[in-house]
Amino acid sequence: MAPSKKASVGIVFVGMMLTKYHDMMITMLPKPLDAMALRMYYPDMETRMNTLTAGEVELPHITYGLPMDPLKEGETLDKIFNPRGYPTLLKGAFVKDQDEVVAFLSEKNKGKQMRMLNFEKYTDPHFSISCVKGLDEVMTDFDQYARDNLFTNYSREGSPYYAGFEAITDTEDVEKVLGIKSDQMGGRDYKMNNLFTSNFQNDTASAGLHCAPIDSLSIQLVGTKTWYFVGPDDLKDIPSTPLPTFMPFPHTDDELLKKVKHVHVIKQEPGDAIYFGPNWCHSVWTDAGPNVMFNLRYQSPKLLKGGPKYLFFKALFRGIKHGFKFGKNPQDNRVIFGDIYEYLNHYFTECGPSKSAEALFATAKLAP
Repeated sequence: MAPSKKASVGIVFVGMMLTKYHDMMITMLPKPLDAMALRMYYPDMETRMNTLTAGEVELPHITYGLPMDPLKEGETLDKIFNPRGYPTLLKGAFVKDQDEVVAFLSEKNKGKQMRMLNFEKYTDPHFSISCVKGLDEVMTDFDQYARDNLFTNYSREGSPYYAGFEAITDTEDVEKVLGIKSDQMGGRDYKMNNLFTSNFQNDTASAGLHCAPIDSLSIQLVGTKTWYFVGPDDLKDIPSTPLPTFMPFPHTDDELLKKVKHVHVIKQEPGDAIYFGPNWCHSVWTDAGPNVMFNLRYQSPKLLKGGPKYLFFKALFRGIKHGFKFGKNPQDNRVIFGDIYEYLNHYFTECGPSKSAEALFATAKLAP
């Protein structure tokens, strides 16, 4: 007997959820079933290698970001918040003396610990977070690290350690060092700030591609970074889930670059500010030498809802599942989201080098 119309519709729906929309299904599953389902869909974590899986890879279309016009008399930093969320660069908005910045932050963060990742054995630059091997972690006092690595007269040797997404600096102290009111920016709802710091001996791909469903205002105080932005329209076609930042499902570097249509490259030097809206994915290249950057986070529901609906509903379902409780740093989110968070951060055992990723990051030297 032929199946009923309702049964046929149900079969088609289940089939689409299991194939084309499997990332939505995994997003909706409770933990640890979400992690188990991810392993079922992507079982070959031991054997995925660049070039062997993606074939010949051409780089996406690349454009280079130019700075917006300097602020005129009477204009405020609010102008940097692009109404459509596009990445925007403002040069020289926060030029500060390096040692004064480091001394101030050392005093305000004295005795506060931050998680640092050891990049000593990280050799091949990776665009995909799935290819980044698990990095050893240490907890370090900020003032101790700053004393050894961030002052101009003590930072020549370099360090393999990198801190990212650290929510250790009080908002009022960030406001003092920047000279702005963080909760009065562009009419946005200020949530938190994150500190990023390093003193790499060599230029390093410090972050694989990830995408925050929130507004970000990145302010570079010491050193230089180069950002590789991928827009929400590309992200909607890449299987991913928000934890709370969108993380692509397991891809090698070559596989991921093959799915990206456009990369927008922006170099950020000391004093520069970059704004980017919800779900603008980014990978980051950090130059050698002392480096200090703050990222201020703002809720922007209008922009989030105005983006691709598929991304909005994945973020909504993930929020509902966890009661809209997200951590301030990776340590918190590791507990909140469980195994799937660990899997997506470094899924494959060894991807090997990627010529396409190396060519992409080489464009850091070309960025104006």
